[in-house]
Amino acid sequence: MNIDDRGRASIQADIGFVIFLTLMSLTTIFVDISGNLLWNAVYLGITVVVMLITYFYGFIPGMLSNLLFIFCQIVSTAYINLYLHQAIALKMTFWLILPGLLSGALAMMTQRQQQLQVYNHQLRNRLTEQGAFDAQTNLRTLVAFTMDARVYIENHRRFDLPVTMLVFRIRYYAELQRMLSPEQNQTLLRVISDTLTTVAADNNLSYFLDQEDPTWGMMLHSDEGRQNS
Repeated sequence: MNIDDRGRASIQADIGFVIFLTLMSLTTIFVDISGNLLWNAVYLGITVVVMLITYFYGFIPGMLSNLLFIFCQIVSTAYINLYLHQAIALKMTFWLILPGLLSGALAMMTQRQQQLQVYNHQLRNRLTEQGAFDAQTNLRTLVAFTMDARVYIENHRRFDLPVTMLVFRIRYYAELQRMLSPEQNQTLLRVISDTLTTVAADNNLSYFLDQEDPTWGMMLHSDEGRQNS
């Protein structure tokens, strides 16, 4: 996703947001004008379900849900008019159009978010394939540690920035591993990794260096004096 694509996606999301708010306002007005509280409540609930389908599953499933909603409205209206001999106000026909428009506006709003999610997923897969990212702990691996160390060392040489490299592992891990189930062991590694990510500053990088004998690392532009302060 390049800069132009991100810009267009942002504008599209903003337009979708404005359209969505406008349609919601129109829906409120039409519900008040139609005055049929029971049918409006039912149709509004179905519309919310249709919008949730659009949000979680995409535009096409949302539109298919809208077509099904329209079909159900037509069938129910025909049944009530022909067999129950009751009339449904013509004002209720706005429910044939507005749910589809709301789903379309919602899809415009969420398209950028979905594109970013796909891009992040693809990026994570590429990093995993290259051995620079550990999918289990969400941390960089020894491959990335080696590459990033060159950058840190070059920054130290050019700009005289202090560099600290930390490496640590669990003491008596072999004994501890025998006491834990595989699921508990995985949870332990994930908790330690999440904690390391949480306590790391924005400019500090965390790594998972060894899976056999779990080892973590961190690189930061700091020295012992600054860390103690």
